[in-house]
Amino acid sequence: MYAIEEKDAKTIKDIGNITDAGTVCGCCKSSQDDFKTPNMELYIKQILEKCVIKCQ
Repeated sequence: MYAIEEKDAKTIKDIGNITDAGTVCGCCKSSQDDFKTPNMELYIKQILEKCVIKCQ
């Protein structure tokens, strides 16, 4: 949220550049990138999409 709201991140890559999110294994980026079991319940892509829509 910090990267999106305070630093104006618009993409997953922006978020990774501002924070460490999604830069190690990438599982937190999206369900397509998640190879771990159990899978995550919420992904960076979902948060980004909801925030971008909400902020427009």
